[in-house]
Amino acid sequence: MNGQYAIKGYLLQSLVALLDSFETDWETVCVEPNDESEKVDIKCTYPNGSIKAVQVKSSKNPINLSHAKRWANELFEKTPNADEYELTLVGYVEPKLRTLPDNMINNVLVVNKDLSVSDFETIIIGKINSFFERKGKNVVSPKLGQ
Repeated sequence: MNGQYAIKGYLLQSLVALLDSFETDWETVCVEPNDESEKVDIKCTYPNGSIKAVQVKSSKNPINLSHAKRWANELFEKTPNADEYELTLVGYVEPKLRTLPDNMINNVLVVNKDLSVSDFETIIIGKINSFFERKGKNVVSPKLGQ
């Protein structure tokens, strides 16, 4: 993988972690944790002590079911200390992946994010503002958000 794709991958991992952080009551969120298998891109810990391991995969080409199965199985098998597993796919996924029973491959939740980086930015600014509003804080202007 060349540097440009690595940087894009880290950016997408960070954006996914940021998006998810507004949805749950986490205690810690870590991107590329050092204490986990190389399959874990995001590690979340919760007040009850449970751990969620997330792997983020992106592609400009359609993501197929066989790749998703391999990634999900590797995440589950190589990260035995997690309580929840999630495979987040950024980009277009083939139709078979859109019809998984309960969006699961074995014990791994498969989340499809058919979005570009600019779509992510727009969503994140909206979630930040919703979060600030719930906390009684001033919202962020679109310019400041970018």
